[in-house]
Amino acid sequence: EHTFLERCAILVKSASESALGPEDQDILERNGMKSSVLKGMPDWLIKWVANILQFVEYEKKTLTEKFLEQKNASGALLYDNQGAELEARGVLENRRQNIVITLNKIRNFLSYTIG
Repeated sequence: EHTFLERCAILVKSASESALGPEDQDILERNGMKSSVLKGMPDWLIKWVANILQFVEYEKKTLTEKFLEQKNASGALLYDNQGAELEARGVLENRRQNIVITLNKIRNFLSYTIG
C-alpha cells in the first residue's frame, strides 16, 4: 500500500538526501528516465523520481503475486504466470507515463515561477 503519509515521507527524504547514488542512476536508467525527461530538474526532484520508481518496481512484483492468487467465482485462477506478469507490467508502464506527465507539469510550473 502506498499511503499519503508514505508519499510525503518519500518527498521529504528526496529533499533532504538529494545526492544521486549508483542505485538511483540504475533505477532511472532501467525505467527509461533519461535527460530528455530530467534535464533542468532540481536534484531533489530527480531523487524523488528514483525513489518513486523504486516503489513502482516493488509494486509490480507484488501485483504479479497478487494477480496469481485471484480466483473467479468457481475457484479457478484468473491469471496464469504470463497473464499476471503482463497485467502488472501494464500498471508499471502506466505509472511511468504518469511520472513523465507530472515532471512535464512541474517543469512548466518551475519555468513560470523561477523564470
